[in-house]
Amino acid sequence: MKAAVALLSTAVASVTLFSGAALAVPYVFADRVLPGLVIGDTNFTGISHQDLSGALSAYDRRLAQQPVTVALRGQQVTRSLAEFGISLDLPATQFEVENQTLLNAFRQQNLAPIVQIDSSILHQQLNKDFAEVIDPPANASLRLTSAGQLELISAAGGEGVDRARLSQAVSQRARTSGWNQPIELHLTTMDPAVLNDEVAAAREYAKSLLSGGLRLYYEDQEWVMKPFTVRRLLTFVEQAGRNNPTNHVLGVSFNAEGVAEYLSSTIAPLINQPSLDARFERDAGANRVTQFEFPQDGQNLDIGKSAQTIAAALAQHDSRAALAVEVTKPAIQALDDIEALGVTTLLAKGESDFAGSPPNRVHNIVVGNEKYHGVVIPPGSDFSFNEALGPVDGSHGFLPELVIKSNVTVPEFGGGLCQVSTTAFRAAINSGLEITKRRNHSYAVSYYGEPGFDATIYPPYTDLRFSNNTPGYILIQARVVGTKVTFEFWGTDDGREVIVNGPQPYDLQADGAVKATLTQKVVKDGSVMIDETFYSRYKSPSLFPKVLAADDPIGSTKIKVSTTPAPPN
Repeated sequence: MKAAVALLSTAVASVTLFSGAALAVPYVFADRVLPGLVIGDTNFTGISHQDLSGALSAYDRRLAQQPVTVALRGQQVTRSLAEFGISLDLPATQFEVENQTLLNAFRQQNLAPIVQIDSSILHQQLNKDFAEVIDPPANASLRLTSAGQLELISAAGGEGVDRARLSQAVSQRARTSGWNQPIELHLTTMDPAVLNDEVAAAREYAKSLLSGGLRLYYEDQEWVMKPFTVRRLLTFVEQAGRNNPTNHVLGVSFNAEGVAEYLSSTIAPLINQPSLDARFERDAGANRVTQFEFPQDGQNLDIGKSAQTIAAALAQHDSRAALAVEVTKPAIQALDDIEALGVTTLLAKGESDFAGSPPNRVHNIVVGNEKYHGVVIPPGSDFSFNEALGPVDGSHGFLPELVIKSNVTVPEFGGGLCQVSTTAFRAAINSGLEITKRRNHSYAVSYYGEPGFDATIYPPYTDLRFSNNTPGYILIQARVVGTKVTFEFWGTDDGREVIVNGPQPYDLQADGAVKATLTQKVVKDGSVMIDETFYSRYKSPSLFPKVLAADDPIGSTKIKVSTTPAPPN
């Protein structure tokens, strides 16, 4: 009797304990994963529903790297699940976890993860790995013949992997961690995604492009990609239907690398333009700066984004595509900017004399010199004479005059601009700036005085470049007074001492060939910043004959033939 009472008491206590635990679970695990729930090899017990999405995402990332071996018709391949396009179906798995009932709360539940398969990735990878044993379906497409005709490539049925059975097998392996054994793939009959009658729209659109081209536009400007360019870039791809994304149709596309090259070489030069800082003039007597030219925004064609907008236009069968252009703002936009930059001291100047120059040369010197007056050079930047100069042609105000080119002295637009670059070089040397690129003339030119202190330019090949190694901005003041060109560099005095030795000509030959040296030494706070010697080697002027008849005009000036060439540039 006592034993029966004890047994009954134990049973009642167990029921009471179980009932108490059962009653406690809904409160302890409210908005949390119930105890005992495992997905694959990961226990999710007690994770809040708020954090569940992140925990499942972390599990998905680990699952994606899981190696799996698949077998088909006697062949095996091992890859990660991600390489086969297999991943966790996060919304479906999360729903399954959150809807587990209390009946499962007191025993471990190992759920099979719900996976999803990207068909395009799976079939592309398997068709590559098992190319010899899978006969995939062929989508209808178009081919551009050598005669410029669009020829139909007919669709054909084939075979593909049974995704449902593969998904089930992967879920089961994940549940049991049974990755050691290969998964046997099963094939099923597959229809092509794009049928013959689903290429008609692409054919008509491609015809319109091949006859009229594609119009590209930015704001009120428009350019036409010519039909011969379209023909070179045209490709066809499978894509979702425009009206029904679940259907697949043949889409028109362009070769991506070809589009980028076309935009870079053909369209970008027509759009790109640098931003222009406001330009200023300094009145040394009144010790003030005034603005005389407003800033201008620059613009650059965004090649990547423009290629995307073109691809989007092709997908929609549009006849026009917008170009993506990035607008750049100038660094110096107002008088307040320049006054805040510490441009207070005349660092140095450079001078040269062009007395005796013919009218066209004088004209080019004046026009070229104006390009630099008021220009501001930021600290630490490398200044390019050619970039600041811009195009050198008749539409930009230049006239033909003698230049040294290819072992002859010939008239070209801009002859005489080396007078300006030489003067800028002298100002940079005297200011203690670091010269990063400089080249002397092929033969010594009388306009520049003693050989060795000149700098030739020939855009875009030969440039004069120097670095602003001062702590502040430099303001260029370039003027032509009488027959003299003057460059003044205004900036911040950092206490540097500049020692210029030369030019020193040597090895003078009877035919006019000569060599020269010029030394620039810059000392600051007792330390040597720059100690540079510029070596110049000038050939004989007789090696560079003029290629003009006696009465050939250069602009408004007639040049006479002489045994010694007239000084160019």
